[in-house]
Amino acid sequence: MTTWELQKLCFYAQAWSLATTKAPLFLDELQAWKDGPVSPALFAQHRRHYQVSSLPLGKPERVSADGREVIERVLSFYGRFTAAELRELTHREEPWRAQRVGVVTGTPSGRVITTQAMETYYGKYATQFSDPAAHDSIETGLRLLLGVPEEEIASLLEGDSDGESMIDWLKSGGEPPWPSSDEQ
Repeated sequence: MTTWELQKLCFYAQAWSLATTKAPLFLDELQAWKDGPVSPALFAQHRRHYQVSSLPLGKPERVSADGREVIERVLSFYGRFTAAELRELTHREEPWRAQRVGVVTGTPSGRVITTQAMETYYGKYATQFSDPAAHDSIETGLRLLLGVPEEEIASLLEGDSDGESMIDWLKSGGEPPWPSSDEQ
């Protein structure tokens, strides 16, 4: 896989582990880099490589049964997306976006995406993520979300503190229930 895919999949694995088991998969921090969430420690292991086929410092035997289940779900679900799509998805979600506030687009940042932010945001969707039967409709909704212009994302997320509106929209595969900037 590409290093971009690896970084984004690790981010989602950490986020969903926090959301569904309340436990982190790993202790390394994730930062809000310009191309999405990145683990600097992992980046150091694959620096100057485009593709990753192994991580010799990895210790898969240390991953719990719950952790393995989360990883399998993340790979099954997010493995459907390209590296570019994964990057764009992270750019449309609150944990990364919150750490980029005030940072000029396209510039570096070492701001940390906290485990609390990941647990809170993805926790709103934990039930749906844990239901494989919902994955196809959620994927359709996420692909629609990828088509939403960047400037419209904030209005999509505004006022949806419990995630219910977003869940309904993702499952429906239809038009977003929030007004566009043209209607406001």
